[in-house]
Amino acid sequence: MAAAATTPAGPPPTRFELEKAAFDAAFDQSLEQPIVRGIDMASRNFTRRLPNFYRTVVTVEQRDEIYRIQEEFHPLITFLTLRLEQLRAEQNARIQAVMTPAQREDVRRASGQ
Repeated sequence: MAAAATTPAGPPPTRFELEKAAFDAAFDQSLEQPIVRGIDMASRNFTRRLPNFYRTVVTVEQRDEIYRIQEEFHPLITFLTLRLEQLRAEQNARIQAVMTPAQREDVRRASGQ
């Protein structure tokens, strides 16, 4: 009678792997119609704007295609920007947790807050 094979659990997922899983769960993988879950995209309006120096170079058709591409990527870029803000806030909170209350107060006063 053979013993059942077991596979080792392996190392725990890295922070990057966890973030990627959360990202994959938050977005439909099709960039043509990204679906953001849990983010109020209505408050993040898309503004049609050509990159610097394009206005005098591109045709009307090219301009319209550029706007379409920008609109397509807008929800994804918005989501990633918001997520980056969340990660920076978490990082700052963890850094401040390393310091004593007196040190945090010294930093607060030195930064003019």
